[in-house]
Amino acid sequence: MIEEFFTQEQLEEAWKEFAGKHSDQVHLYHTLSSKPVLLDNYKVKITVENSVQNDQIRLLKPEIIGFLTRTLKNSLIDVKIEMMDETPENKLLTDDQKLQAMMKKNPSLIKMRNLFNLDFNG
Repeated sequence: MIEEFFTQEQLEEAWKEFAGKHSDQVHLYHTLSSKPVLLDNYKVKITVENSVQNDQIRLLKPEIIGFLTRTLKNSLIDVKIEMMDETPENKLLTDDQKLQAMMKKNPSLIKMRNLFNLDFNG
């Protein structure tokens, strides 16, 4: 049984490599784009947005565990899938709130907004 210690950063690097192997599958690659979180006892938490993504990860779980075990040299790794808290459908958001939420999901939007000097009040 291999039990090498690894950090959150090492997990993220291995995760990027694993996700890259699925870059030809757009929806799956999007699902794998969220960063995993290292919990106690080498548990890896993967947060998904919906039940479709949950099913995708659940089906891939053995492959994910095998890849991470080999890459990070630790056979105690386990994967936990967690569903994101859903925003109520009827909740109204301002344009600024929508933009903030999108920038949180995709930080490159911040660069684009700054580069093109985009503003709702302009």
